[in-house]
Amino acid sequence: MNTPTTYKAAAFDLDGTLLRSDKSLSELTLRTIAQLQERGMLVIIATGRSRESLEPFRSRLDIHTPIICYSGACVMEADTGEEHVHLTMPEPVCRDIVKLSREFKLPLHAYSNHKLYYEPMSVRARSYEVLSRNSSVMVDFDSIAPLTFTKAMYIGDVPTIELIRSRLEESYPGDLSKVYTYLDYFEIMHVRADKRYALEHVLSRFSIKREETLAFGDGENDLAMLAWAGHGVTMANAPQEVLRHARFIAPHNDEDGVARYLRELLDL
Repeated sequence: MNTPTTYKAAAFDLDGTLLRSDKSLSELTLRTIAQLQERGMLVIIATGRSRESLEPFRSRLDIHTPIICYSGACVMEADTGEEHVHLTMPEPVCRDIVKLSREFKLPLHAYSNHKLYYEPMSVRARSYEVLSRNSSVMVDFDSIAPLTFTKAMYIGDVPTIELIRSRLEESYPGDLSKVYTYLDYFEIMHVRADKRYALEHVLSRFSIKREETLAFGDGENDLAMLAWAGHGVTMANAPQEVLRHARFIAPHNDEDGVARYLRELLDL
């Protein structure tokens, strides 16, 4: 059985996990993460956010280890931005993603070279800009060449999204990673874009085993990471389809769930 001294690394999702629903970090969470680092643990942010979007939280948490962003499509150094992994989708796939957005009149925004782009019809992408703390650029995707996305996201009603999902699965069976991150946010990335693979990559650089690793998350894009880590913890506020896979459950993110769980587990 693992003891508090067994764990050498801890990976954390941000939204719905470390962050409260109002996108703030509690003082208890900040203090707990600081104590982990004082103990010599490797603390890793593993989020669907871009580097720009996660930076204010990384800075406040005072984390300087490699970060996992875009749900695992990119691994980079926190301080310098040097990339160790950056997976993008082929141009034909990206062109089809844009074509489907126009056909179904479903808002789309996409990250390319760490910039957030959207077309004029995708007005809801502006609300995502505020939510994610990203600056965005309105473009005609036909004017960009080559067109390669790190992450694309449709925003809209689920029945329409599911029609698009079916079309993509028919055209590219098994070739893409497709997950919901909010009820009506549907992300598409490279098939190997997964927090689990990204976390394994980071840990290998520090010779840390999966059995020595904690992981916390609340979303569909956290499932593989939580299953792979030695001690994967699902947040109580996670959707039911995520909770049914849970091995361990932390209290709600608005109740300092991560901090309270860690303080008991590790006797902080």
